This record gives sequence, C-alpha cells and structure tokens, in this order.
Amino acid sequence: ISTESVENPNDFSKISLLGYGSFGVVFKVPDVHNKTSDSIAMKYFSSSKEFDEENKIFDELDKKTNLSMVLPKRRKKYEKQKVTAMTHISGEPLANLMNGNSQLAEIELSRISYSIIKSLLILHENQIAHGDLKPDNIMIQNAGTNGSIKTVFVDVGQLVFPGKPCAVC
Repeated sequence: ISTESVENPNDFSKISLLGYGSFGVVFKVPDVHNKTSDSIAMKYFSSSKEFDEENKIFDELDKKTNLSMVLPKRRKKYEKQKVTAMTHISGEPLANLMNGNSQLAEIELSRISYSIIKSLLILHENQIAHGDLKPDNIMIQNAGTNGSIKTVFVDVGQLVFPGKPCAVC
C-alpha cells in the first residue's frame, strides 16, 4: 500500500502512537510501497481549521527545495478525513536525551549543538522561523559511522514565513 493508492487513511494499520496534542494525533504506519522508508507518519487532525492551516504551511514548504533534510515532507493530504501523510522522522527526541539517566559526553553535546545550529541556519536562509522549537520537536539522528549527528525539526504547524503573522509571538 502506498499513500498514492490509498483513498482512505483509515486503511493503514497503525504501528504506534508518535504524539498527540490539541491538534489531534500522529501515528506511525507502514508504507510497504516505498523502497527508501518502511513507515510514514499519519496526522489525524481534531479540526478542519488546524488541518487547513498546516497544509497551507506544507504548500509553502513544497515551493522550497532544500528543506527535506531539516523538516518532514508531506506525502499526501486526505481532505475528506482531515489527515495528512508525511515522512516519518526516525531518531530520538532531544527531550528524551535530556531526561535520560546517563549524561551525554561533551563531544556528543557538541555534535548535537552543531547540528541544531546548522539546521536552524537552513531555516533562516529560507526565511522561516519554527515558532514552536522545543526539545520535544527536535529529533536527533545518528547520521553515520563517523559519529555525525543530524537534526530534524518536527511539528511544522507553527512555522512562520515572511508576511505570515506569528501565532505564538
């Protein structure tokens, strides 16, 4: 099943709950058709207004070319059901790393900090502010055997573009 061939997002079997809030819920679901990813994220919105607002943000992101390395990408939107399918961002939320029992080594903290700054610069170069940047919305991925770290920001619902008022400012 691919997102392109499914007309009802409820046809996907849910693997696990990824998150929830006032917007609705996000589930990890399989994407057996895509060779590069074994799962996607399905965001089920609690209101039409939030669905429309977040998909307007994805419409803006679709116009940019280099953001898929720091933000999730929309795969498909289901208007009738108010559901959006997007890339599933694997990794560990920064909040989990901060709340863990073990202390992070100084070199690992340096790599994480550098990766966050690098990702923020990409947003800045595209004149985008995240609007809800917090440890829960920063996914940390080990990007290779050389110890490099990759940072991806999740929860695009509060992204701010030039000319768009900031809802949380």
